[in-house]
Amino acid sequence: MKPAVRKITVLATGATLLVGAPAAFAQQLPAVNGYSAPAAAIQTQVTPTTHTPQATTQSTPAAQVQPAAQTSSNQLPFTGLDVGLAVLAGAVLLALGFGIRRLARPPAA
Repeated sequence: MKPAVRKITVLATGATLLVGAPAAFAQQLPAVNGYSAPAAAIQTQVTPTTHTPQATTQSTPAAQVQPAAQTSSNQLPFTGLDVGLAVLAGAVLLALGFGIRRLARPPAA
């Protein structure tokens, strides 16, 4: 491979990594960012709550709750993953792998 082509390849790879780095640093931990603000803070003082016993009352037993009938469908549940993007990413990685393999191959004699 010619030195100029190698230098261009290294610069293009470095530029691609620099463009993708801010997106990786912008990610937050889901345990901290995914919940409400009080859940991420450490509570230093707990205020006790007073429990007052209530008078007992007679009540009639509640009607039995019947579980809902489960419906079966032949579809998978939606998980939020866009399969098209995953397939596209795989195709791009395959193309990059074949391209790098072609560039790294020694010239034919």
